[in-house]
Amino acid sequence: MGDRNFRFLAYVGLVAVAASVGVWLSWQAGQRVPLDWTMATLAVAVLVSELLAVELPDGGTISLTYPLFVCAIVLVGPTAAAVLVVVSMIPSLFARPRLSGAWFVSNLGQLVLTVLVPCLLYLAFDGRLFS
Repeated sequence: MGDRNFRFLAYVGLVAVAASVGVWLSWQAGQRVPLDWTMATLAVAVLVSELLAVELPDGGTISLTYPLFVCAIVLVGPTAAAVLVVVSMIPSLFARPRLSGAWFVSNLGQLVLTVLVPCLLYLAFDGRLFS
């Protein structure tokens, strides 16, 4: 059990580092977080979507947040989309039973990478932000 736990914690660490490096790179590339109505509307929509997540029979949940992340990719860019991922994780801080810290960091890092990678590819292939 100890070896399995160590592998999971190593994986969580790698995902967290990769997500952090991705956010830092997008920030260095000049992709700032716009403080405007578009960002505020997306943040509220993401929060509401996560609060209205549907519980699945196996105990998991599903929400309609990912399409909002895709909108963020096109409208506000990678750094702002990563900020919206953080906003989407707020309801899980109050969930019962609580997620362990490692699971929370793992989920957060994976979601950040899920948003950052397509967004950076979109921009690399001459995609334009609409905001």
